[in-house]
Amino acid sequence: MLKIILSVLILFFTLFNPHSSGADTTPLTLKATFILKFIGFVEFNKKPSVYQIGYMGSPETYAEFSQVILSKEQKKLKFEVIHLTPKSDLSLFNILYFEGDQFPSHLAMKDVQGLIISDNINGLAKGAIINFITTDETMGFEINNKKAQDLGIKINSRLLNLAKRVIQ
Repeated sequence: MLKIILSVLILFFTLFNPHSSGADTTPLTLKATFILKFIGFVEFNKKPSVYQIGYMGSPETYAEFSQVILSKEQKKLKFEVIHLTPKSDLSLFNILYFEGDQFPSHLAMKDVQGLIISDNINGLAKGAIINFITTDETMGFEINNKKAQDLGIKINSRLLNLAKRVIQ
């Protein structure tokens, strides 16, 4: 069993290695790459023909984020990245990513049915399903599987096993 878990970990982190594409690695580039890989481990209520990704952050980081996402577009997966404003209708997106303190109020999140991802220190408490965390110079993530299930999103057990923390 330990060999299987180690094999999955090695495979997962090999897939998430942005160096394999020769890209410059920044924390945001790594997060964008992770988000693309998360899609393969998440089952949405209805698989979209185009994944609409809403990004809430500065214009500079939005440009970097969308460039990474769109450069990795594959034949079977198409993406549209939209820079969110406080007035954006969050219910229109399959995936929402909130950078740092850019997390909206709970009231704005009430109609969201998509995968909510953040890198806020209290991301899961604020309503994220997946939250990036950095400990000892390494990046990982935590998952609120209960919130995912409440929204009808199924997260593959392999991804749950890789999380640093899972709320069931």
